[in-house]
Amino acid sequence: MSGELLLELLSEEIPARMQRRAIEDLTGLIRDKLAAAEIPATVVTGYVTPRRLTVIADGIPATQPDRSEERRGPRIGAPEAAIGGFLRGAGLSSLDQCEVRTTDRGEFYFAVIRQTGRNTAEILPALLLAAITELPWPKSMRFPAAELRWVRPLNSAICLFDGAVLPLALGEVPVGQVTRGHRFLSPGEISVTGATDYLAKLEAAHVVLDRARRRQIIADGLAVRASASGVTLKADEGLLDEVTGLVEYPVVLAGTIDAVFMDLPPEVLATAMRTHQKYFSCLNPDGTPAPRFLFVANNATADKGAAIAAGNERVLRARLSDARFFWDQDLKVPLADRVDALKGDVAISKQDYDQTKSNFEVAAASLEDAENQLSYCTIVAPTDGYIGNRTVNVGNRVTVGGALMAVVQDIWVVANYKETQLGKMKAGQQVQIVIDAIPKKKFRGHIDSFSPGTGATFALLPPDNATGNFTKIVQRIPVKILFEPDDIQDFRNRLMPGLSVETAVDLDAPLVQIDDSTPKLSR
Repeated sequence: MSGELLLELLSEEIPARMQRRAIEDLTGLIRDKLAAAEIPATVVTGYVTPRRLTVIADGIPATQPDRSEERRGPRIGAPEAAIGGFLRGAGLSSLDQCEVRTTDRGEFYFAVIRQTGRNTAEILPALLLAAITELPWPKSMRFPAAELRWVRPLNSAICLFDGAVLPLALGEVPVGQVTRGHRFLSPGEISVTGATDYLAKLEAAHVVLDRARRRQIIADGLAVRASASGVTLKADEGLLDEVTGLVEYPVVLAGTIDAVFMDLPPEVLATAMRTHQKYFSCLNPDGTPAPRFLFVANNATADKGAAIAAGNERVLRARLSDARFFWDQDLKVPLADRVDALKGDVAISKQDYDQTKSNFEVAAASLEDAENQLSYCTIVAPTDGYIGNRTVNVGNRVTVGGALMAVVQDIWVVANYKETQLGKMKAGQQVQIVIDAIPKKKFRGHIDSFSPGTGATFALLPPDNATGNFTKIVQRIPVKILFEPDDIQDFRNRLMPGLSVETAVDLDAPLVQIDDSTPKLSR
């Protein structure tokens, strides 16, 4: 006959990073100790949530097996003192309980000691207490209700073997057959009679006990919410694992990021949301950050999470305001000016310092090369001839976002057009951009905006050789041309193929916009 063991340790919230290892260790300790006591379980299963560690062991024998042990005693005719010591050690009262056997060394007394196996219910309390006490935690604490150290204060324990309560010496921590459901949705006491009853009642009490199932519920919910919001979820397996350990009843909700923060670098947005708030980032179809975030709540509300989402949006505004402040403060000091501060850092060797300084010098030289190579480009229009082939000066205003050409956000060009062409230009016009330094490559772009009424009229075309007069009068029109996202990285690679920007500069440090009158990149 086999039995079933149910052990639950209900506590305050266990840190998510400790949960998986804790249930693996506790399950292994109980499995090994059952085997060592000769009452091995057929199946030992562990479950973990933020508030509880649960172990269910099936197929445990009701008793230990009987054991028989033989002990050889003194030789026939040995002194009384030797015989008496042998009988006392074997737990016998007379030699009549011994057997006489002949060996190659003569005749000896033998005692056959038969031990009846103990009931499993008698063995389990000490065995389980030993497993609980030996469970290693990265950090543990003492609490008034018990002498043992635990990761967080224990509130109660269930210890049942075939439905009967087993005693556990856990001080003042109540041990029985009572647990509690979800902290908010089902906070009342729940009495259980066994593992099947326990699993069913916890499910009804809004507790998803199986960690793998909770994780899948969250993953599916994130996909559904992202699709409903018209965005793509930015994959983050580590964060998914972490939030699985933060909730017992996961509900995925969505929030909105204020537009005023969307000009922050994507890394700043993602770090503020992920590290502090455990939010999932979302992306637009073109891969840029979307003004939406997803998060996992541990509650289901009548308003379908509207109040929870609003509260999280309010908290995120404060987080991103802090992020913007520190980002702006960092930008006030150029990264190159910080190199000398590394001299006093004991964690950085002189060789590393010299290499870093050299990298910045290479970056500065590369910027100067980039300035010269960006002096002129050709804007090539499609076949409708709205713009026509025109060589234009792009040195007057160049904005490079990201770091050292890692991302080219936009280029302001100053182009010369006939007055009759001004009405043919339109925002969104697809163009191709040919950089003089990369003549064989046509980068894709489009007109983002232009101001035909703001440009001054100049006589810019070469004068006629015969008269010395300008042949045509044209207008100077500022036009904002944007590179297409897919061509941005290719542009950087072709322009500066020998520069390792990852080691030369901070990839999040933007370059400053150029003044109209000074065709020079700021560093």
